[in-house]
Amino acid sequence: MEPVDPLKQLDDVRYKELTCMEVIRDGDEEGVDFTSIFRVRYKRKGYILKLFHSSTYPSPLVESGPHKFDREKCAYERLLHHGVCSQGFVPMCHGWFELRVPKGSTWLHSFASDEKPPNALLLEDIFDGVTLSVLNISPSIAGQALLAADQMHEAGVLHRDLQPRNTLVRSDGTVVIIDFDKASTWPHKGVNLLSLKKEMQLCWCLYFSCMLTDQLMDLTPEQVRY
Repeated sequence: MEPVDPLKQLDDVRYKELTCMEVIRDGDEEGVDFTSIFRVRYKRKGYILKLFHSSTYPSPLVESGPHKFDREKCAYERLLHHGVCSQGFVPMCHGWFELRVPKGSTWLHSFASDEKPPNALLLEDIFDGVTLSVLNISPSIAGQALLAADQMHEAGVLHRDLQPRNTLVRSDGTVVIIDFDKASTWPHKGVNLLSLKKEMQLCWCLYFSCMLTDQLMDLTPEQVRY
């Protein structure tokens, strides 16, 4: 695969220009270092703002903010280059920036005491997207999800967390894959034909063997383990 351009740096985004409309996530499952996601207004348009703490965590077993940011940034560089964003299989990424958070911030209070400004990604808001579940999956949507994963793989991106929570279904039935902070990107040694094939097989089993079967059994999201 050919080299790609670096992700655009947005030097003109300021805290005072951002209005928080919704806190989507302000914490993580590890409880150590986390990314936070907000629905915001910026220059009269709606976006998703994803923030990463800039401090590192001493344990090599825990990926801290800078590592997660690098993973997602590298993934979007390849996804943009190969047209996966413009085709709608993943959100459009408008660029990255450092966000200086004032001490008195209310909606970014978890970042206000950081020594370094958090890194931020400004992403397309999939406003009509709902999380994939046994309630909305169909053979057609399962096929769309596989197509989205295939296009992502063609760009050299291994998601590594393709769970239903990271898959959105739009009102027209198309599927959008989100959250690339665990992704590996070519030329990382973990991205190869075998690893891409295994992830695609896992997706097929999840959508067709598990979710569609569970739907036929009238199971609810609370009764399944994915």
